[in-house]
Amino acid sequence: MAINILGLNATEATLVKNSSPIRSYRLGNQDEIKNRLNQAKENGEVKDLLQLSGVSSLKINESNLRKTGADYSVDAFFRKDMPKMQNGDGTYSISGVTFTEDELQKARNYMKAAVAELPGGGTLEYADYAKMAIAENSVNSFAKDNFSKEQQDVIAVAMKEYNAGLEELQEQILSKDNVVSNNYGELSKYYGKSIKMDQAMVENINKLKEELSRITGRAYKKSEVGDAPGIISSATNSELISNIKDTFSNVDFNDRAAVDDAMKKYRELVRPAYDASGRLLRNDNSLYDDTNTFAKLIEKMKMSLSATHVDFSV
Repeated sequence: MAINILGLNATEATLVKNSSPIRSYRLGNQDEIKNRLNQAKENGEVKDLLQLSGVSSLKINESNLRKTGADYSVDAFFRKDMPKMQNGDGTYSISGVTFTEDELQKARNYMKAAVAELPGGGTLEYADYAKMAIAENSVNSFAKDNFSKEQQDVIAVAMKEYNAGLEELQEQILSKDNVVSNNYGELSKYYGKSIKMDQAMVENINKLKEELSRITGRAYKKSEVGDAPGIISSATNSELISNIKDTFSNVDFNDRAAVDDAMKKYRELVRPAYDASGRLLRNDNSLYDDTNTFAKLIEKMKMSLSATHVDFSV
């Protein structure tokens, strides 16, 4: 499963008792309406209020609409607001596991800090996969030091599903009809997707080429609908992605030598991809820019350990 990243800012729905007189209405062809609604939900066109609120199940006393408990899905750790519905004893249930209010706030603050440096959606570069692995590793270490085994397991699943949500968003982009595999030799080994041009894009490109021809005196071949020049900045080499994840998944971030080794290995792994894309024509700055960013993320997470009650949300 994957967390719906784009739904994390949704406001939680709450149940209220309706004091207005009850009116009943009869709908024609109820079976057809029900079938169409179910089909819309399956297609993702309609989501129920509980799903939008991050609640996986809800227990209600139907006589007076008084809630007696709510079990939230793991996206509760990342949503904009704290969950609203508590159990009778003031605790919260996340995927069937109980957290006190203080424990949930502590987990949310750290986990939201961990994902703050990750992309909010769109395509993923090789550096993004490294940051995702660093975030997951750091959250798992934090959980091990602060929570029970049951709670650790839920937190680990939450972080894994958050990263899966980012990958799912990218997959949605790359599965569109106008995205095709390209054939640029070594470059396509690492960045293998391009966008086909539609009529509007072709017209704009050809206008630009005409202007360049006027200025330079050179002739440029006109673009045609269906051409797919350039690349999408999306990492597509699954073996390299897997190796990057493995590099940062089990590193002890308190071991300076181990961290330095991981940074060095990342630069070695990614060098062929960056070389193929022309990013290393003059120097290795792009590789070191990446690892410097990773080092800052690791230090930020270390600092967050001593400030887990600070709200990192924006």
